[in-house]
Amino acid sequence: MVKNTFRYRKNATKKNKTSNRSRKNKKMVGSGWKPKYYGTVHYNRNGTIKYPTDNDGNEIKELIFDGNVNKEFVDFWPEIIPDQDIPHLRKLLEDPSNCATISSMITKYMTRDNANNYNAHICYLMLLIGILSHKLKDKCTLLIKGGKAAQIAISSLAELIPDSGYINTYGSNDIDVLVIPKTTDEKYSARNIALRIGEFIVWLSNNRVFSSLHKEVTNQANPSIALDGSIVKISVITKTSPFAISDIGYVMSGPINEYGSQFTDFEISDVIEYDKNTKNTQTLTMSGEFYSETIDDIIHEKIYYLHKYTNKENKDDTTLNKIRESSVRTLNYLLDALSYHFYYNRLKINSDMDELTLQFLVDLYENNEKLDDIYGELETKYKDTKIVTTNREFMIPRIKHDILKSYCDVILTSESEESKSNLIGYILHTTII
Repeated sequence: MVKNTFRYRKNATKKNKTSNRSRKNKKMVGSGWKPKYYGTVHYNRNGTIKYPTDNDGNEIKELIFDGNVNKEFVDFWPEIIPDQDIPHLRKLLEDPSNCATISSMITKYMTRDNANNYNAHICYLMLLIGILSHKLKDKCTLLIKGGKAAQIAISSLAELIPDSGYINTYGSNDIDVLVIPKTTDEKYSARNIALRIGEFIVWLSNNRVFSSLHKEVTNQANPSIALDGSIVKISVITKTSPFAISDIGYVMSGPINEYGSQFTDFEISDVIEYDKNTKNTQTLTMSGEFYSETIDDIIHEKIYYLHKYTNKENKDDTTLNKIRESSVRTLNYLLDALSYHFYYNRLKINSDMDELTLQFLVDLYENNEKLDDIYGELETKYKDTKIVTTNREFMIPRIKHDILKSYCDVILTSESEESKSNLIGYILHTTII
């Protein structure tokens, strides 16, 4: 994680406020590579795109956005992304440093074993989503959810844990994104933005690296209403079957009506040569930003879905088993990290914390109110009952159980103690590899 870049947003559905933190520490990455020219793309001496002209001398600006694209695509993207960015976004696909860039921001980033051959594509797509998130920020929020959101959350916590190596690794191949619109303009509805992003990713790769599939679940009584599970799926094209790496959803559902988000920004600096004779160059900087679920939101969702789908009637459902497996893995990963964080930062307060660390803790508790309340209750409980010890092996499992129980008490308010106890046992004692 790049220090001083993680910020929190209380409400991702509202226009993001300007952070009061210094932005001078943005990460400058990928500098120095020179893009190849694509097709008939050339540059004027000032570094701008040089367009061909028609018989009357008028510039033909359909140069970049042409080929096998539909009218909606052409009407959407040119006003969002300047033409001169396109060759650089395409060249970025071939940059071997993409994964190093992602790992410098998300220190706990990793994929699962079966994605090793596609990791470069996943890293590129992460950067591209960050860049599109910045360019579309007035139209929508692209909220990262699921495994990648957990990796972002724990990457920020790990800096505050002296023995962060004790935090289990968590591999995630999918980049789950939810489009949250900021306007009522149908052109920028969540559905249309998701479709346009899918088309754009495929088009950028010249239809040879990525594929896009639109899967829409509709209401039987009213087919015009899209339901949860409606996604645009992005896959890497392989010699056999496509390898899925991203789901872009556009229907807000589940237990949370309003998502909070964690925020980090970055910049990619690219040097272009626009005059081969004089070797004159121009630096193009593309900004990007990630918005991801807060810890509270991730845990709330996972407990909600596990409670909903963990019963005998649907135990053999393959789809629901995948949801259960993913939820258990994510919860244990988060709870392990939170247990170490609580142990070091609440029970063993470090009086030498620097200003940045203290500010991060303030932001963490302000934007994860459930977690803040739970920490406070457990801190009081442990000190009152005098069970705090320096034996980490004794304290960590107890803290993990108590944090999970406290979340269940807050989220499953109408459930019996037996029901909550059974769910806790299922989460903590189910081994998922």
